[in-house]
Amino acid sequence: MSHLLLSKKSLYIAIMATGMICTYNISMAYADQSENKPAINIGEVNGQSSTAEKNKKDNKKVDLKSPVQTVHITQRDIEDNTPSGCSMVEAIAATTPGFQARRTGTASGANRYQIRLNGIQIGFDETGQAEMNGNQILMDGIPLNNPLASYHGFSTAELPISSMFSGINVVYGPGTAKQHWFDSMGGTIDFRTKSSGENPSAFVDIGAGSFNAYNASTGISTGAIDGWKTYIAGGYTRTGQARISPSLTGPSESSAIFVKTQKKYQSGKFSAGFYFNHTEENRPHLIPVYPFAGGSVNGNGVEGPALSQVTSGFYYTPSSNLWRKHEKYLTYLGYLKLTTDLSSNVKFHNAVWYRAGNRLKVRVDSYVMAPKLDTEYYPTSSGNFGYRGDFTINLPWNKIDVGGYYQQTTYDSSFAGYASFIPGHELGSNSPVYYRDDHDHWSAASAFLQDKITPVSFLTITPGLNLINYHISINNVTSVSSADLFPNDTIGDFPTVAGDTANFTKIAPSVAVNATITPALHAFATWSQNYQTQIDSAYGEGASHPVIAPTQPAKINFYMAGLKYAQGPLEGQVSFVHQKLSNLAVQITQAESQNIIVEPAN
Repeated sequence: MSHLLLSKKSLYIAIMATGMICTYNISMAYADQSENKPAINIGEVNGQSSTAEKNKKDNKKVDLKSPVQTVHITQRDIEDNTPSGCSMVEAIAATTPGFQARRTGTASGANRYQIRLNGIQIGFDETGQAEMNGNQILMDGIPLNNPLASYHGFSTAELPISSMFSGINVVYGPGTAKQHWFDSMGGTIDFRTKSSGENPSAFVDIGAGSFNAYNASTGISTGAIDGWKTYIAGGYTRTGQARISPSLTGPSESSAIFVKTQKKYQSGKFSAGFYFNHTEENRPHLIPVYPFAGGSVNGNGVEGPALSQVTSGFYYTPSSNLWRKHEKYLTYLGYLKLTTDLSSNVKFHNAVWYRAGNRLKVRVDSYVMAPKLDTEYYPTSSGNFGYRGDFTINLPWNKIDVGGYYQQTTYDSSFAGYASFIPGHELGSNSPVYYRDDHDHWSAASAFLQDKITPVSFLTITPGLNLINYHISINNVTSVSSADLFPNDTIGDFPTVAGDTANFTKIAPSVAVNATITPALHAFATWSQNYQTQIDSAYGEGASHPVIAPTQPAKINFYMAGLKYAQGPLEGQVSFVHQKLSNLAVQITQAESQNIIVEPAN
């Protein structure tokens, strides 16, 4: 990717050029028209500010002195490994050992990925997975996970515009006590946004490609104005379909805006940020490889050519009124952060945040094997308020970190299931065949203490303790709301099983060691534990039958040891990891009835 420095005079000049957007791996790509068109590659050019160039100076991926295994993905890594308009997950996958990514559609930033770190996942996947929210996702150190949601605690489509970010920090496992968050099981991934430099500058990226795919993003740095430096960014990405169909599902598209202002003062720094994302993801379902009984291109049990990759074709998909899925996300995040030097050796960090999210899922599946429910209307909303504060105390042979955080979450989740084959109970009829409504509450309070001890110059030992308290309350209000929402529905199933509550208090210890063998070669070892609450259905969310809530939170026991090397252009890490998860809950949803089954797992 080429870069063009912009002077102050060109602050408001958009440097426009041709571009290329990701449409590789067309086996899962989508287009807006039914006829096949040749792929078009029209290159890529962009204007880039000097501020962004400054962000690239820290290009080391390996932190030799860290007592845990980490990977730092630089801005240059993001640009080199994220095709225009695509998801930053591609850059993480290209640079992070043990990281796996599976996407639901194209590599566009508007499509969801399931991501795994050392086998532990976050993001939607097929039913029956034991660990749904196993990795903590942060943005500028602020948590993005919804701890109550099972299949949709976080979606990568909430961060669709890669040009907004200056780097990504990945911590393997729970980390040290200071690094623990409520979902830090497999690891923690922190997306770091860009900041304004001292001088005004701007950039514009524009891309386009085949299958009606295009994207644009921009970033403006105000420079220093009375000590305040503000960065404003926005972007849009879109991809169509490569499928052939009588009636295609719409494109997947996503937009985002971000504003951050900062000011340094004599003894510290203040920053405030606001982020908004709107994503509309549309996709047809996967096509079976071989024909199945009764399945034709015209519907289940309807006469017509068989539906499968070997008969109707790899790129064929049924009409959208037979088979489609639509996901809509709205994400709002605001935060304030303050760092203050209380003395020459004591520093205080604190942050306060609020994140709100809305998600709507509409699924049509007319190919269910035992038809009862073939259409879902599934809206959810959440609100998350949090605060974190901690002190760093530097002493002659010790660096002490002490602090904690608190977050409370409210989560409203309702589900209406319709049957297109039952007259009067189609989507929009106000008479679902199944309905549930849950209002849930969750909170976490954490206090930590860790001490980085340096007994000799070549050795650091970092023991720590994290005291964690969780409270979770699942409240089934279906019997209250269904009568008002669906007064004339006489066929619908409205489960009235009450939810459950739980309180857990645990101590999570950690010990991390880093030893210098040579200036370029370090050995490290980490042992840490962490706890999290299980998925919401384990406590009765959407239950059709009474459940017994877990008596213990989910737990990880994590060991990692290895070597780190960094000298000149050569960097590397080699490590051994052993991790055990216990007290998990596996959720299985029966598609035809929406009955939810929860089983324990270790």
